[in-house]
Amino acid sequence: MAFSAHAELVAAVVRAGGLGLIGVGYNTKFDFISSQLDQAIILSGTGSSAGALGVGFITWKLVEADPDGSLIIEPLLERREIRALWFSFGDFKRYLPKIRKKRRDIVILSQVQTVAEAVEHLKEGGGWEVDVVVAQGSEAGGHGARASNSTFCLVPQLSATLSTLGFPSRLQSKRPCLLAAGGITTPSQLAAALLMGAHGVVLGTVLSATEESALRDEAKQRLLSVQDGGLETVRTEVFDRMRGFPWPETYNGRVLRNLITKDVDAARAAGRDGERELEAWSRQYTKEVEKGNFNVGVVFAGGGAGMLGRTVRSAEDVVRDLVGGAVQVLQGAGTWGAEKSTIAKI
Repeated sequence: MAFSAHAELVAAVVRAGGLGLIGVGYNTKFDFISSQLDQAIILSGTGSSAGALGVGFITWKLVEADPDGSLIIEPLLERREIRALWFSFGDFKRYLPKIRKKRRDIVILSQVQTVAEAVEHLKEGGGWEVDVVVAQGSEAGGHGARASNSTFCLVPQLSATLSTLGFPSRLQSKRPCLLAAGGITTPSQLAAALLMGAHGVVLGTVLSATEESALRDEAKQRLLSVQDGGLETVRTEVFDRMRGFPWPETYNGRVLRNLITKDVDAARAAGRDGERELEAWSRQYTKEVEKGNFNVGVVFAGGGAGMLGRTVRSAEDVVRDLVGGAVQVLQGAGTWGAEKSTIAKI
């Protein structure tokens, strides 16, 4: 969400009652983060929103920019409006002493792609003090693990793992919470995540296509044109390489297939490495993106992209409709009594 979750989208999510996270991405300058927070606070309506505000980091990029936490983490902790910090893709343990010393109230979210990673973060004596575990399945758009399970399988397995580690069941305990991420687009998927043991969900692609998203309009239209998210998305590292982002080998990104992925995939299928094709596209990539050509430019998208609909909608409407629709699904399934207290907090 680095290129879509800026102030306007974050504020809309907060107004709808959700946790809105500024997607820091690769722009780790504190002035940028602070400016986005200022705008989000104004747009969300200070003191009147039902939701909360936080900041999300690509951890390896944060470590690169702020190895000891003095340049970004410490100044952010001075801002009382921030209720949560999200870490994904890397070891953030170095920051926890500073965070807990300064702000015991702040919620720490850790996105994981495997059971082993979750256990490392939560096991007794591990010292991670994680409040929320985000289970990111392989359907997720954007970056994720090259090898991981589906959201449908990862979430219930992690829910069971929490019990094995001695944590109470979801309806008995507020922490650590478990959130489902990856491909979630419809009310029935939200309801299913709750029934599988999650406290709630993380929305990505479905919000990237909204009015408030910082994505270019041409990119949003590409998202809304998807018929089958399984066939029309692919996991690849080629856009990271083209743009000069040195992602760890463990990760790659799920994107909409386009002319570049078509050429590189064809080359690799023919037994070549695709380097020649990648080099040729690299020379014209920036110009094509500037022209709004997202048959060349990267559009990160999850497997649920085919269920987005065909209309650019307000993020507030998307969030409220998902929650309201999930309530109806759970009522119809006869599980509303057990889930009412949980879904009311989403």
